[in-house]
Amino acid sequence: HITTPHLEKIYSASQFAVRSKGVLNFPTLVLQSGMFSETASGAFEMELDCENLTVEDNQAVYCKMSGRVDNLVINFYSGDARFDGRNLTAQKVQFFHRSSNDIILNVQQEVRGTLYSTGNLVLKNQPPIVEVERLYSGRVIYE
Repeated sequence: HITTPHLEKIYSASQFAVRSKGVLNFPTLVLQSGMFSETASGAFEMELDCENLTVEDNQAVYCKMSGRVDNLVINFYSGDARFDGRNLTAQKVQFFHRSSNDIILNVQQEVRGTLYSTGNLVLKNQPPIVEVERLYSGRVIYE
């Protein structure tokens, strides 16, 4: 159990989940997993209230997020990373998606990015701006 008045980045390369106890309320937060190790995996299960959230992974992170964020950046460079943000209200999202798993989003204003692999972008609603480039078999799915 950790408490802090100031937090900017969490890096995890453990098989254990990093969970918030209550709402994490920070202006800018970066969550990273699997960036520096070939066998790293991780999990983030958090409730957030942030202006800016960045999630980066190069292996097999599992993210389950709820709450709200103004600007969300997701960079999945490889592997089987999954982002479940169906309960995270995001105003604007930018993504780089080369994972074989899905990114699930609840976007209110705009989503922009590129699908490089087999992983899909699943949108739980229809934001006014959807600019997605598909370079392989990953699809944009509206649910």
